[in-house]
Amino acid sequence: MSAEKAREAIEALGMPVDEVTENGIIADITPNRIDLFGVEGMARAIASFVSGKANKYEVKKSDAKLIVDRSVKNVRPYIGAGIVKGVKINDALIRSLMQVQEKLHDTHGRGRRKVAIGIHNLDAVEPPFTYKAVEPRSISFVPLDMGEKLDLEQILERHPKGKEYAHIVREKKLYPVIVDKNENVLSFPPIINGELTRVDEKTKNLFLDVTGTSKEAVEIALNILACMLADRGGELYSVEVAGEIMPKLTGSEMTVACRDINKLLGTEIGESEMAKLLKRMGHSVEKKKNGAMKVLVPPYRSDVMHWVDLAEDAAIAYGYNNFEPTLPSLATIGEAKTNDPVAELMVGMGFQEAVNFTLTNPKSNFAKMNLDNKGGERMLNPLTQDFSMVRTWLLPSLLRNVFDNRNEKMPQRIFEIGECIEGGAGEGGRDEEGHDERENGGVQKRKLCAVITDSRAGFEQIKAVFEELKAELDLGAGLGEGAGTKVELRKTEHPSFINGRCAAIFVNGKEKGIMGEIHPQVLLNFSIEHPVVALEIGL
Repeated sequence: MSAEKAREAIEALGMPVDEVTENGIIADITPNRIDLFGVEGMARAIASFVSGKANKYEVKKSDAKLIVDRSVKNVRPYIGAGIVKGVKINDALIRSLMQVQEKLHDTHGRGRRKVAIGIHNLDAVEPPFTYKAVEPRSISFVPLDMGEKLDLEQILERHPKGKEYAHIVREKKLYPVIVDKNENVLSFPPIINGELTRVDEKTKNLFLDVTGTSKEAVEIALNILACMLADRGGELYSVEVAGEIMPKLTGSEMTVACRDINKLLGTEIGESEMAKLLKRMGHSVEKKKNGAMKVLVPPYRSDVMHWVDLAEDAAIAYGYNNFEPTLPSLATIGEAKTNDPVAELMVGMGFQEAVNFTLTNPKSNFAKMNLDNKGGERMLNPLTQDFSMVRTWLLPSLLRNVFDNRNEKMPQRIFEIGECIEGGAGEGGRDEEGHDERENGGVQKRKLCAVITDSRAGFEQIKAVFEELKAELDLGAGLGEGAGTKVELRKTEHPSFINGRCAAIFVNGKEKGIMGEIHPQVLLNFSIEHPVVALEIGL
């Protein structure tokens, strides 16, 4: 297959290709298709897509056992294992194994916290193997890329991988290890393997281990590795893990009606053609009575959880470019997103409403706004660093909107009404207004933020917006204060605003918001070239 034909097949599978070079193809793999993180998985998918034939996998029985000690239950409870024999280890396979491990660790494994993979030279150790948790100072071995024995605590202190991933096990009293019959250490998961079982080009037989906190996630990672190595010509052998035979490569069965897929896709594809489409995506299909199909989903396809996922696969194989656009048969009438009187007033003053993500990151929420990185509800296990905390205010989001619209004409007037969480990061008890705070958490609040950007934007413009809000709405009642409310502006200083051009909004003596001209350093941090004035107030 030529590089161009391969490119066409990869893009037909829904993976955009960035570049085709003499050295290879650079493609973006959608996160749900973790089976495509290696060249073997991609080759398998292309082969099925072109030929309509699915790979079949056989796991031969072996006498190897892995004993799971009860001590790991509260440390890292799940483990899967398998054996691969007769693999021809070369530089290309080692590179592919490293890439698959890295990508699975970062995504499916949530930075090794949920899943971690070990690949070992089977011939250097002797089964049965034992997975157990031990005292950190009680056992030592030579970790990969080190020339001396270290105990588990020393590995966390001195080994680069130990320093990087110490946070996963540091809070535990016992640390997990995998040892063989003779107490030789194969691995200290999820940190590092032992030098004893290093894989190189002389290795012929492999022992696979996958540990984690989710049984399902562990098994799918093991299946992906096993199928990948089988596609390389290896013979798969089972390991009895705590009474279970692994890897389990039988796949899962689903029953789906051809008419249901057609109804969802708006097509009229016959049963035989529908079966061919599903086979092109690696599934095995057996037709049943009344238009139903029994579909055997491959063991490496963790993304297929419902018959709708099969319909999506059928659509991909059919080709999105082959669908004919039609007008919807349902007549609809557009209406405003909200009946909020504040939003209606803002629109009446010429502002355009924005709807931004509630999640953000400390850099945008604090650092770019000239603030200390304090407070905020942080995500324990963020999928991406861009969304690692809940925003504490709306202004950073709107400044990003200003940057995104930098090529649009001026002036720009944007507002947002949205949710934030103030406090957090251990600030318990009650806030200044007496609202209960969750333990170690903050207080959820609804806010209004408005920004104006123009070559001549100044404090008087945003003050006019505030005065209009104050005049047209019962602002005190809107802030929960009721009749007879005193709303006033007081001079203040704030790192995000220019000194002398900033005012705090007080309601009955309590600070409720802020407004003024954005500080030049903040504008520089967001790469904004024109002056910006802003107002933010709690509702």
